[in-house]
Amino acid sequence: MLMKNICLLLFIICLICSACGAPTAEMTTAPVADSDTTSLNTENAESSSTETPGDDSSEESSSIEKEDDQPDAEDFILLLTDLLNSVENPSDEDLVNIEADLELIRSVSESDYEIAESIARNWEELYLDPDYELIMHDGSEEATGLEDSGIPQGRGHAFIVLGYQLDNGEMADELKGRCDAAAAAARAFPESILVCSGGATGYNNPERHTEAGMMKDYLSNECGIDPDRIYIDERAMTTAENAANTFKILRENDIDSLTIVTSSYHLRWGEVLYNAVGAIYSQKYGYSADIISNYCYETGPEDERFLMDARFAAIQLAEILQLPEEIITELPQIEGYTPHPANIEWE
Repeated sequence: MLMKNICLLLFIICLICSACGAPTAEMTTAPVADSDTTSLNTENAESSSTETPGDDSSEESSSIEKEDDQPDAEDFILLLTDLLNSVENPSDEDLVNIEADLELIRSVSESDYEIAESIARNWEELYLDPDYELIMHDGSEEATGLEDSGIPQGRGHAFIVLGYQLDNGEMADELKGRCDAAAAAARAFPESILVCSGGATGYNNPERHTEAGMMKDYLSNECGIDPDRIYIDERAMTTAENAANTFKILRENDIDSLTIVTSSYHLRWGEVLYNAVGAIYSQKYGYSADIISNYCYETGPEDERFLMDARFAAIQLAEILQLPEEIITELPQIEGYTPHPANIEWE
């Protein structure tokens, strides 16, 4: 009887041990935070953890797992921060830091690295190369400043004309200046197309006039440009959306090169974003359009915040990459501007 009781006791102990044993893998791995970053890594639609490297709580959160090929939004913010610092707080370590950021991204995803490297190299050319030249519209009828620009003749080239906020539903002088520059370029390259981008902006615009629509009317009616050469994007509300929306038009029309036409203070900011969208398009769709040159209406901004063009560029790069809002706000911010992932519909 005693032996029977001992056996029963041992059996109960085994049951208890089984119930209290090691937990399963699902119990030890915390769920990964969800965010839409498919534009960062076209090979993997899963999003990364938003844990901040170096945070005091990192040891407590070490159970959060991230697959090797998942994009890491924090790594991109680190790169964008160092790119911005190279302009706003330059130091001898800038290029070293940028290269380290790129290698960190590469260690996670080769496809993300390709996009990141394109962004970094273009930023270095535009903002850090003292020999980079802005070509100003000189008032000539046929854009004589573009004679040695390398822009090809033919319909495969597009001049991208970026919009400017409407004033009581009408074109401001600055927007007319951009169009005058674009018209001169169009006359110098008569087979090229023009793509005007800009939505319904400005206060007191009850008829919802769009920048692009009014630009097309001005170019055709006031500047004598054939309206059949002019394509429009009437949805963009930011420079980031300018880039994303017009690239779709370029792809649909088999355009293989482009020149950005905008105000002088806006050019670097705009080109940085067009280059980034181009890198994403190349990776997602196998389509590319080279940025050949620039053509600027020379002016300064009425709003002094636009003097922080590099900061706008960095924030809107994060928007194009569709990083989470809480990650984007880790970048230095601009008073009155609320960052948000760009309204981009990748096919």
